[in-house]
Amino acid sequence: MSKLTSKNSATFPDMDILQVVPNRVHPPDTGGDHRKHGLMDAFVTAGDNVIRYCQGGDPSDYLSRELETWIDIESGYREVRVNHLFHDLASVTVLFDFPYVYLGPTLKRVPTETLLNELERADVVFVEGPWQVSAVDSLLDDGLLVYSSHNYEPERFSTFASGTCVHRYFYEKVEAAERDAVSSADLVVCTSERDMEIYRREFEDVDIYVAPNGTYVDEDPTVNTDQNQQIRDELDVGDDESLGLFVGSKHTPNIEALRLIHDIASDVDSEGTHLVAVGTACDDVDRQSSNVEQLGFVEDIEPYFEAADFAVHPMVSGGGTNIKLFDYFNWGLPVISTEFGARGLDVTDNHNIIISEIEGFPESIRRLHRHPDLREDIGNAAREFVREKYDWREISRKLREKMLTYVNNSEREDSITD
Repeated sequence: MSKLTSKNSATFPDMDILQVVPNRVHPPDTGGDHRKHGLMDAFVTAGDNVIRYCQGGDPSDYLSRELETWIDIESGYREVRVNHLFHDLASVTVLFDFPYVYLGPTLKRVPTETLLNELERADVVFVEGPWQVSAVDSLLDDGLLVYSSHNYEPERFSTFASGTCVHRYFYEKVEAAERDAVSSADLVVCTSERDMEIYRREFEDVDIYVAPNGTYVDEDPTVNTDQNQQIRDELDVGDDESLGLFVGSKHTPNIEALRLIHDIASDVDSEGTHLVAVGTACDDVDRQSSNVEQLGFVEDIEPYFEAADFAVHPMVSGGGTNIKLFDYFNWGLPVISTEFGARGLDVTDNHNIIISEIEGFPESIRRLHRHPDLREDIGNAAREFVREKYDWREISRKLREKMLTYVNNSEREDSITD
């Protein structure tokens, strides 16, 4: 019986939640941590004890011999980063754009004392991504095991299936990790109805729940007119010109999209439009265009949302839903996106977003540039859309209620069995 069933309360008082993640949680490398707690928001707000266990830390910690670092995020929410030579070696694959397929086997064979202690006291364990789910299942004596899926990984790494023998080897490992994660977990939480359909098609008898990605929508962005103008001046954007924004971390689909942006920009060079790219995707794109500025990592990203007139989202690969869309929407930016880039979202073309194939992006940019009223209308509709459906607080609250429903059902089943 799950330890949760011994807690006879609809609000889960003093609930112990453990998140297990592949590596230390960096601030978003696009600059600034503006998403706060995401799915854990309601748990933290309700006073639950939430621990985020990172199977890895800063390599420099080996020099100081401080191999375990505890970080107080806020009251009741802590992150622990645990360096272990075998675990850190197992994560090296990601440096070469290969998935974390060795983390789980390493964790299972050489679990750390810290992890075992946290598993012992945890009521609910959320494992982020499929890589460690099976290993955690083998180490967990009691409690509810939740696989928190951000993508259906075989889709995300689908290009590996037709690549080199090394890529095909990793693709088989990805398929095995996904399969083992689903079979090990008590509950699979995914981010879209589309992903849920994939899981139901690929697996039998899977208990699945959709908790979409989101943003903190009731925190109205504060527009700083002076800062806004300063950025536009630095980017040499005149009053009668427009600025498009792209945000992307160092992830292959984002790098592909940024390269496409340079191609798109050449067709609108004479239109009075400028494009700015923010985030570490810029580190891997060595191209120059007269109307594209690659800024890379910035300490504070919000001023760029303020300064922009629209956003460009030319995604052609990847998995799951794109979180940055919600940030564009929340700032009231009209977004030009591929249909693939908006997958999993119930958006409406020409109402709260503009859907276009890559070859149509230049014309869509011209359209937004020439019609400020259209920019405003689509931006306002996008903001309303995200505030109705993608508020982290509401998403998290419903997930917490789902946990209670799941456990209550398990308790009744155990009573019948007994």
